[in-house]
Amino acid sequence: MDRFTNKIRFLPGIFVAVSAVLTYNLFLITSKHQGRETTFKMVDRGWVILNKEIRAMHEKCPSFVNSLYGRQPENDVTDDWVAANYVANLIFQAEEDFLTSVEVDQSDSAAWINIFMNFSCSRPLYTYWKKSRNYYAITSQKLVDLVFEYALKLKNNDVKTIASATKILMETPEYIDIIKTRLSVERG
Repeated sequence: MDRFTNKIRFLPGIFVAVSAVLTYNLFLITSKHQGRETTFKMVDRGWVILNKEIRAMHEKCPSFVNSLYGRQPENDVTDDWVAANYVANLIFQAEEDFLTSVEVDQSDSAAWINIFMNFSCSRPLYTYWKKSRNYYAITSQKLVDLVFEYALKLKNNDVKTIASATKILMETPEYIDIIKTRLSVERG
């Protein structure tokens, strides 16, 4: 009987160890699921909804929308500035959302920067940015400024040129500092 009671003392320790392992595994599964959910939400808000709105606003601000895709402005067309401002701010908000979700978003950061770089080749978008940049967090301001700095220097915005500029931008100390600063602010 003594041998049996001596072994019972170890059971609580075994249960604690098993519980710790199970809790940790549950945490990993939950964390992975949340990352996936965040990615889906980011893609939906930052890409799908953004493009639906751009399409919906094309009729109201065709020159502005065309500038986002490197096309010539419509002749003799005056854009509805409210519609263009709305689209511009959706783009800037998508960039801020990117920074907010960069740690948990499971998509490739370069893909997002490619999108932002392409849009940022638009001088009209840059004009809207200069008017509204102070509405965004400092890290967002720095990111958008940096993307514009690279994008506005490009001679064309074909896929290879954008990807090359994005790769260079993402290796700069400025970009790395923006990401580190944003992550440290969020961890707080």
